[in-house]
Amino acid sequence: MLTGELADHLIINLAALIIIANLLSHIHVFRKTILQEHRSVKQDFVLSLVFVALIVGSTSLEVNMGLYGFNTRMIGAMSAGLLGGPLVGFFASMLGGLYVLLTASPAVLAHSEAFSTVCFGLLGAGFYPYFQRGKWKYRDLILLAVFAELFEIFSLLRLTVSMKVAIEAIIEMSIPMMLINVVGLMVFIANFNYVFIQQDAETTRQLQRI
Repeated sequence: MLTGELADHLIINLAALIIIANLLSHIHVFRKTILQEHRSVKQDFVLSLVFVALIVGSTSLEVNMGLYGFNTRMIGAMSAGLLGGPLVGFFASMLGGLYVLLTASPAVLAHSEAFSTVCFGLLGAGFYPYFQRGKWKYRDLILLAVFAELFEIFSLLRLTVSMKVAIEAIIEMSIPMMLINVVGLMVFIANFNYVFIQQDAETTRQLQRI
């Protein structure tokens, strides 16, 4: 059940992510790096640290209600792949997953939560060619986010030692987590959409001058 207190905490976490996304989209160095089609491994690793910070922050600020901690780390992990590409998604999700594995509570859910975090980043990386340069629709992003949350439910069932614990956690978290993360991912990525549109417009203007 999504109580008033839980809703307030999740909305605050989501608002913080949106503010961070807006700030990042206006930082010249970050925008320039995101727009680069060819980056070195070092540049990808440094870029991934930004998304690792988002994953760590979302995990640290999660709201514990019963067995499962409600959080928005899916947004940071998947955005790493969608915005940064395969290597950024890989680095960010692996480091973020390691943090989740070491700090998740209760420990019985740690493996499934860490595995889900890694898969979020890899899933985003897999769709990077389609979503880059603003070539995406909100419907596609909603479907991708819903699939990610359904996969998290599946991993809870497969990797949690106690089936009873997994089912109780799913009952507690499935609907509110899906709603908040789907909306959050849409808004987070939308902050960067205009960056790609501006880049395409500038490229078009340069071609016209030529």
